[in-house]
Amino acid sequence: FFVGSYRDNEVVDADHPLFELMANLELSGIHVKNVQLSGLDQHDLNLMISESLCMFPRISNPLSDIIFSKTLGNPFFALFFLSSLIDTRLLEYNLRERRWIWDQAKIRSECITDNVLYLLTKKMTSLPENVQLLLTTLSCFGIKADERIVSYLDMTTQYSGISVLLDRAISERCIQKQSTEFQFVHDKVREAAYSLIPDATKKQFHYDLGMLLYSVSEGQNLNNTLFQVVDQINYGIPALIQPGKQLDISKLNFKAGSIAMARSDFTTAH
Repeated sequence: FFVGSYRDNEVVDADHPLFELMANLELSGIHVKNVQLSGLDQHDLNLMISESLCMFPRISNPLSDIIFSKTLGNPFFALFFLSSLIDTRLLEYNLRERRWIWDQAKIRSECITDNVLYLLTKKMTSLPENVQLLLTTLSCFGIKADERIVSYLDMTTQYSGISVLLDRAISERCIQKQSTEFQFVHDKVREAAYSLIPDATKKQFHYDLGMLLYSVSEGQNLNNTLFQVVDQINYGIPALIQPGKQLDISKLNFKAGSIAMARSDFTTAH
């Protein structure tokens, strides 16, 4: 039994490998069932918000209507928008009335685009610069980063005290700890963090990150983290390769390629 998911607004090409896979499964006699999930309707969104704020649905309904108009019922977007309203004190708990109150006119006038990245990026830029640096760095590894990578970063001056920064990022609901990995709570959060790196310096950022990790981990048994270090370095090659480092980087790529070949992971090896 296998369950997969994708966003139909992002996978629109009829020649996409996903559709080819689904067609091949059908031809092989494997039944494929498509389940389309849409956003919450106004009623269900109001129920979610009323439960979150511990108030009757009839009281939370005016707030829910505004949130629905701005998020179109996207649950993740709606909850994040709700959280941002609390951060900006447009939604706050009133001790005298013993319930949540809000400024309906100001919330309605909030300039929110239909892209969740607006809110996420806005929230991240309000965090301390060292926390922003941590999040942008983790975003370079994709949706999640191995804790061994984090431990190597902690050995450097630039990322010293990273455990405190991780706690802050977790408390801000940007990342979460999953077994031996630190994972962004949503791919859009990772995308927002990565967007904080200017396009003009992305290659340099990846390359410098890879070389930094290589400098502190040289001579150690990198195991699976070797691929992540090499990937960061390779992102900035050939334009940014440092004189005298060509041989070292070639050896790293050869070692990573050999390990991948031994595992029959020919795509990674290539």
